[in-house]
Amino acid sequence: MHSPGHIREAFIDWVDEGMPAEVPAEGPEHFFHDNKPRSARWLVGKLWRCTDIMSSDLCAELDMPIGSTYARAVQQIAAGDSASV
Repeated sequence: MHSPGHIREAFIDWVDEGMPAEVPAEGPEHFFHDNKPRSARWLVGKLWRCTDIMSSDLCAELDMPIGSTYARAVQQIAAGDSASV
């Protein structure tokens, strides 16, 4: 299942920011329909079945095999660190 680009961009920024409990709603890449911040749990849920392939840089940052999907990443994050999500 394909996820919108702004959701995937929010995930990338979230990872770069250290995976805080809240995802800001700043800038066009983070524009959610009501322009409010979202919880990490919300973001993870939006990508739970996303079959889009992550960049090799993002895979490396998450210590995942190249070619991993966003779904695989968020499921691994949720399984390993429920405090963040």
